[in-house]
Amino acid sequence: MFGLGITKLFGLGIFALIIIVGGGFYLLGNGGPDVSAPQIFGESAKPWIQIIAPSVFHLDAADQTRLREFKTGDDVSPGTVIQTDGAARAVLHLPDGSVARVEPGTTFTVVEALFDQQSEKLIVRIGITVGRVWSKIIALTTPDSLWEVKTSNAVATVRGTAFGMGFSDGRSRVFGSENQVAVAAVDPQTGSVIAGTEERVAPKKLLEVDTKDIPAIKENPDLVRVSDIPAVIAQESFITSNEAADTRIDERLRKIEESGLTGKELRDEFRESVIEEFKEERARREPQVEAERPEGPDRGRKSEEGVAPAPAPREPRNDAATGREEREERAAPSRQPASLRVASANDLRGVVEGSAIIFTATLMMSDGTATDVTADANWQVVGKVGSMERPGVFRARLAPDVAEFGESSGSIVATWRDPATGQAFLGKTNIFKVEAGVQESLGQEG
Repeated sequence: MFGLGITKLFGLGIFALIIIVGGGFYLLGNGGPDVSAPQIFGESAKPWIQIIAPSVFHLDAADQTRLREFKTGDDVSPGTVIQTDGAARAVLHLPDGSVARVEPGTTFTVVEALFDQQSEKLIVRIGITVGRVWSKIIALTTPDSLWEVKTSNAVATVRGTAFGMGFSDGRSRVFGSENQVAVAAVDPQTGSVIAGTEERVAPKKLLEVDTKDIPAIKENPDLVRVSDIPAVIAQESFITSNEAADTRIDERLRKIEESGLTGKELRDEFRESVIEEFKEERARREPQVEAERPEGPDRGRKSEEGVAPAPAPREPRNDAATGREEREERAAPSRQPASLRVASANDLRGVVEGSAIIFTATLMMSDGTATDVTADANWQVVGKVGSMERPGVFRARLAPDVAEFGESSGSIVATWRDPATGQAFLGKTNIFKVEAGVQESLGQEG
């Protein structure tokens, strides 16, 4: 549609029966909370969503109001607008096994999602309003298949690869990871590709397009250039965690292929191994429930009322050493705070004075669930780059003694204290730069 020439890549021949794999491995690596077993292993050709951390919402396309909250296993139809809140993560599974992993603070539209089970033709178009999406595409098996991710000022088109794309404050960024991504600048006013701006983004490369630069780009398309991903950005979890999840998918595919299986046998083996790993993960995250279920034919079977048989009650015993009863031990919390993560949907590269940046503090629990503690955390700014206006809201402002240099670096630190134990958990951002505002700099020069 956009005239981007794509080099034909050799397909892996993987079919739609393995649609859980991408997000499942991502879940194993990131400890997502939703481990229920949705009905997702059938022959449906519809995309479906997996909730890694809540909350994820279906928005009204007209006024952006929230219509409902998604649950793992919900189908996603073309035209659906999806929003992740400040601590939420999700995975959009496509019927061919490809996935789109969604970062916190992201709003995007599934513009088109078509899969023909007989021909294996896949057409996916995703539009990012704000935030970041990581695509892992199983090599498309038909020449007319397409995977496209678009923002208001850039479009990325691929056949079989992995890459990240984000949009914030008028800037699109495409991160290369596997193979090559065809990227072009888009005129925000017309939605059309700007001729002559097509570039190939290879692994470890970055392409950026800023809306304010579009007039100049239309005059000189060569302004759209590919560069190396800066080391500090390459270490961000958006890149490292997604590349790790992609590697696990590739390793599983490679092992099955090395066993000599091909065609339907390969697909069946892949599907069975993924489902088994999913079940093992669910059991690991629910050890008490699994341990207390009775052995024998009733194990795991639902009762006539549709509820799994309850475990037999146990009488409390006295603990001679402590004098406490077992019921007190069982009353102890099964989930404990594990770590604190600080993140922002905003682009922290080259923050300009006066900008308000929204951060979230997410408490990661021992059972893999996540809780937003932004309002309860103590926030601090490290460096002379600004101040916190309120919990989670940073206002960029250079201190007088560094303003003359035009820029300075700093970071944001959040601390949350467990009210039950008094233990403190600390999370921080990567170091970022704050630059002097353009108008202010001109005023100082004049």
